[in-house]
Amino acid sequence: MIGININVTDRKKTEQEVERLSQRIVAATKGIGIGTWEWDIQNNLLDSDEQVFHLFGLARPDFGGEYEDWRSTVHPDDIERVEKELVDSIANKKNNNIENFWLGIVKLPGNE
Repeated sequence: MIGININVTDRKKTEQEVERLSQRIVAATKGIGIGTWEWDIQNNLLDSDEQVFHLFGLARPDFGGEYEDWRSTVHPDDIERVEKELVDSIANKKNNNIENFWLGIVKLPGNE
């Protein structure tokens, strides 16, 4: 008979800390009325938290999760300005808080 004993205490502590911080982020974003998102440009995948869906009056199943889906949520009078801010942000490799682009992270290819 062979037995293996693995101490997972550090791993569990790390998982608990990640969960605690995640809960704090959710509480903070709800408290100030913002949402968070992440856009993987290379794969054109956009994911966001539930707060974003709430703020935009969307249901997750109705959101396709691509750039074009986000673009359709921007008011037509704002799209030119917002897309310019987005392009400038990407060109300068900055994660700016673009007013109509929610609050998020743009994942540039090779800059994961």
